[in-house]
Amino acid sequence: MKVPDEKKISATHYYPQRYGHNVSNNVLLNNTFMRANLSEMSVIKMGNNKPKDSPNFPKVSIGLPTYNRPDFLKRSIENLGKQTYANWELIVSDDSRSGAENRQIVEHFQKLGFSIKYHKPDKNLGAALNHKRVLDLSDGEYFFWASDDDLFDSRYIEKGITALIENPDVSCWACSFVNANSFGHVTRTYPSMKRWTSTKSKFLDLLKYLSEPEGLGKALIFHGIFRTESLKSVANKYFISDRDHASDYPFVFSFLIKNKVLATDEILLFKTIIDEKDSADVIPVVQQTLRPSWGTFYFQNCHHHIYEYIKASKGSPYMFLAAIVMICRVPIAFRNRYYPSCKKLFLRA
Repeated sequence: MKVPDEKKISATHYYPQRYGHNVSNNVLLNNTFMRANLSEMSVIKMGNNKPKDSPNFPKVSIGLPTYNRPDFLKRSIENLGKQTYANWELIVSDDSRSGAENRQIVEHFQKLGFSIKYHKPDKNLGAALNHKRVLDLSDGEYFFWASDDDLFDSRYIEKGITALIENPDVSCWACSFVNANSFGHVTRTYPSMKRWTSTKSKFLDLLKYLSEPEGLGKALIFHGIFRTESLKSVANKYFISDRDHASDYPFVFSFLIKNKVLATDEILLFKTIIDEKDSADVIPVVQQTLRPSWGTFYFQNCHHHIYEYIKASKGSPYMFLAAIVMICRVPIAFRNRYYPSCKKLFLRA
């Protein structure tokens, strides 16, 4: 069986110089993050000399919804195969039309010893239901979503599970992240996700979440590692919707209402931004900063966005807080949408 050749997604990869936010886009990645041998599944040992795939270590389910992108699916599975924590299963839900290529890729990795469950829905589910499907099929004690175009540091699961075991009152662990293009060049950095570690004040935590601009990446808590039971209890009442492409923001808000989060400033996740204009040339890195009026939700969809927040928090003491804060942010969204155009017209006149 021939696995699709990697195209530009397999080009030279670049990596942050350190696990901070001063990212250099001239540092060549040459460690196990991309270069490990797939036939040699690494299993490191902890202090008690028990391997990470020992039954004493909890099982982690990884949900990977995919759609018509076999090249990226192959790269994603290869990347997950380099995890230092070995007791995990991968659940692939293939929402593509035929699924033949994706099925062949999964079978290829199953022969290499990967623990993968392949699911092909009878009909097209759409992105939201496909994400829900992989969660419903999971049976591990812990769970996280992996997009087929993203890459994880080889210590991602190990770091997350260790943090959750050491903090039993926490239901989600999240790491910091950067954006990279399809050639692997880091293109954008964000403020540390550590700012979302839960404090003693639930009200202030939720107020901060509601007030912060969407463009700073707060919804990336969605790609953290969750206690499966806590995640399912929220997802069965409210989940993301295809009607509002930004409904992962209210979903995270719904989760934060009932659960605590522990976040780290270590960059262990690379979110790939696919653009047909991607170049293999090294490009300048853009750094996102905490500007209160930048990167708001789209004004055109503000009614859907506000509705989703109200729906996500329905029945909680924070529903009115969500409604008030989001309505107060509408003028900023309006200004960001129309002020640049109005300014150009004024200058032309």
